[in-house]
Amino acid sequence: MAMLLAEKTFPAGDTLINYAEGPESEGPAILMLHGMTGDWLGFRDLMSRLAGDWRSYACDLRGHGKSGRARDGYRLLDYARDIRQFMANVSGPTVLLGHSLGALTALICAAEEPVLTRGLVLIDPPVYVRNTPVGIHPGVEDWFGWVYETMKDNPTLDEVVEACRLREPDADEGELQTMAVRVSRVDPAAVGAALGDRMGEGADMDAALRKLRCPTLVLRGEWKYGACVRDEDADWIHAAAPAALIVQIRGGTHGFLWEKPDETFALIKEFLQPLA
Repeated sequence: MAMLLAEKTFPAGDTLINYAEGPESEGPAILMLHGMTGDWLGFRDLMSRLAGDWRSYACDLRGHGKSGRARDGYRLLDYARDIRQFMANVSGPTVLLGHSLGALTALICAAEEPVLTRGLVLIDPPVYVRNTPVGIHPGVEDWFGWVYETMKDNPTLDEVVEACRLREPDADEGELQTMAVRVSRVDPAAVGAALGDRMGEGADMDAALRKLRCPTLVLRGEWKYGACVRDEDADWIHAAAPAALIVQIRGGTHGFLWEKPDETFALIKEFLQPLA
């Protein structure tokens, strides 16, 4: 039986944030944040695994999913401002769990909201962008570039489906429709900000790591398989936040949360147990 999830909205300054809320629970809150071009639906399995012990939330970040678009606000600080308001007004004290862009957003929030952050799980955070162009990662540049080119001229859903079919010729129609809907809900300006290396403007990730006071788990894959944390990035995280637990998923791509769900969930569950 599928878990019952309720979708709701929350006004955050200049935009409306769509989010999902899991079944009521007497357990603590956990808030999940997706990566660039994703949406909250990617966390359905994780929310199901945590049901009963945790009160789970998952947001569509601005410019993604069913959340509103912003005129000129796709920096990490803009994403974090939305989520900080969500923490203050909806979730209350919570564990933050983020993947990719969501991980960077969660990091900024945890540093600025120590009272509201009970723990932090960073899943393959692309911290290399702190001092390196996003384009040094060939998979990221390829995917972001394709999404931007696909969406920049406001295509119809049928046109997006056809673009997806050309990119993924072996996918079945159901997979193509799912992919097309997700891509069609991405504001190309959000992807453009990342491609133009404007996303990190004003954000100091080194300072954020040094300000952390909550238990922190960093899960990383392997760069050679498409993950976004290099060995030198892991060393930098350890130097700035020596109390953080850093674990590498062997053979992990940037999507190991979905490709290796049992292994990944076991690590998350072990980390969360004392926080519950």
